Amino acid sequence: MKIRSRPLLLVLGLAGSQLLARADVELFVAPNGSDANAGSREKPFATLEAARDAIRSLKREQGKLPAGGVTVWILGGDHLRTRTFELTAQDSGLPSAPIVYRAQPGETVRLLGGRPLSGFKPVTDAAVLERLDKKARG
Repeated sequence: MKIRSRPLLLVLGLAGSQLLARADVELFVAPNGSDANAGSREKPFATLEAARDAIRSLKREQGKLPAGGVTVWILGGDHLRTRTFELTAQDSGLPSAPIVYRAQPGETVRLLGGRPLSGFKPVTDAAVLERLDKKARG
């Protein structure tokens, strides 16, 4: 089965026509980033949670979102997920100040919830093979 990757676009509190508006604040998330970073293009966050929390802090400190809203650019690569990315009402934007999570144009973003496994070998131990169903013995 072939799985196609698609750019991630998550829009909160946004009228469709405002997708093209430029955000006043841009944050960046990259597989090789660090949540200790500032979330800039040069020093991106590692997780969506860090970007979400930075937006929450911005709203708390300023009392509102900037007029043009916030865009979180998710840079290309495999973003390994170990838990669900939770957004609540406090993470909503407004029609005039949307919060948008989207893939960097021209880059392939994959949010992966599993881990690659390797090191498998055929079972050769006779005692173990005996316990397996005949169809599974190969």
